[in-house]
Amino acid sequence: MVAIGAAVLFMADDGSRGLELWRTDGRAAGTHLVTELVPGPGSAQPNRLVQIGSRAALFGTTDGVWRTDGTASGTAQLAAGFASTWSAWGTPEPAVVLSRGVVLFAADDGQRGRELWRVDPGATAQSLGFGCGATLLSEDPVIGTTVAVTGTAQPGATGALLLSGIAPPIRLGGAPCQLVVDPGTVAMIAAPTAPAGSWRADLPLPNAGALIGVRAAVQAVFAGSALPPGADLTGGSYWTLGL
Repeated sequence: MVAIGAAVLFMADDGSRGLELWRTDGRAAGTHLVTELVPGPGSAQPNRLVQIGSRAALFGTTDGVWRTDGTASGTAQLAAGFASTWSAWGTPEPAVVLSRGVVLFAADDGQRGRELWRVDPGATAQSLGFGCGATLLSEDPVIGTTVAVTGTAQPGATGALLLSGIAPPIRLGGAPCQLVVDPGTVAMIAAPTAPAGSWRADLPLPNAGALIGVRAAVQAVFAGSALPPGADLTGGSYWTLGL
């Protein structure tokens, strides 16, 4: 199961349509079939739902790799001709990951055996590093939209939302958190406050094609912590801008 927005997506067989993709908002009235990949009692054997960014999930079938946003119109095949091979070698874990804006997965195309493949999922926000005392969650950075970055911090805390180029995370001495933004290219892009313990920053992105594929790191810091390193630091988000 994965959560996309207010819905949870899962695979189920209702006894008449085979194994298919379903969604629920936690209510009986809000639980329904997303789409029937194979009409009738047959099934494409969808399996291994894996969340990719904030808007979508991927899953494998007997004939390819699919992407879904939890709606019928937003469910489409990304790559055809692959057997349903989401299990990693000898383990029950899904062999699919989001890495630096690219989805990597293991699959068999029927000709070359099980190999490593890649798919471009579009705009994604990938959680990165460890925070201490504060949290951060980002929507996918879709160009031409306003991206919501939200989180928690100490009630009444004031902070800075930082944007930078990509650099390896740095473990801060004496604290479990990591600095995700690059000190050499960092800039402050918003000044969030957490009056009741939660905060939000809405960031408009230009609708410029030149931004597609641009990668950046986002992280927030809040003043006033008595713990090392002297401030509360969120985990980061690795942005890949796109559609």
